[in-house]
Amino acid sequence: MATQPAGDIAFVGPAHLSYLSDYQYVEVVSVEEASVHVSIAGPDATSGGSMYTMPLGTFQHRVVPARERDLWPGSYLAHPVAFVWTTDDGVDVWSYGVVSGCSATDDETTLHIVGHEGPVRLPLVATTAIIKADVLTYALQIGGTVNAAAFTPTELLEQQNSALVACNRRRPGRPGLPTAITELLTIPFVGKDIVPLVRPATLQLVRVRREQILA
Repeated sequence: MATQPAGDIAFVGPAHLSYLSDYQYVEVVSVEEASVHVSIAGPDATSGGSMYTMPLGTFQHRVVPARERDLWPGSYLAHPVAFVWTTDDGVDVWSYGVVSGCSATDDETTLHIVGHEGPVRLPLVATTAIIKADVLTYALQIGGTVNAAAFTPTELLEQQNSALVACNRRRPGRPGLPTAITELLTIPFVGKDIVPLVRPATLQLVRVRREQILA
């Protein structure tokens, strides 16, 4: 009879486990005949979380190597991110995009990012400068184009948090952006500009206007 060792991990979504609203890692707790009992795994998992049951065959189709525990690349999937990339002029700057996929070999792990400058393949290591961004700060591009040497990840995160506070204080229906937000912008906000997003439940790539995100 087929089985699966406890502790093995798989990367699944709502189509595989209906309790989920997005794609997540799950870990084998136990196997019972043709079913496997799993719990949520990954960097944001909590101890003593809920246990779910799914078909063993489905889990086996979605198994990922144990080395993904080192960096959990799937945890970035469908997330807007701020990351450092090198321009054609050789300058490391902050940029924004959305993670559409990932790949891993014995030698390296790579995030697939749909960026505003085109597709990006970002090597993921422990020291990679990357921040999961709120969709609002993604629309505003806080820190975008700034030289990474002039803006550390913690400084950028602080700016993003300040922008979120200002967004939450906006008056509903009031046109334009308040001064508290425009003072933080490093890229002019053009509401009709199109940005990519990935739907968490289906991983479908969509494109929306920046102003739609802030509405």
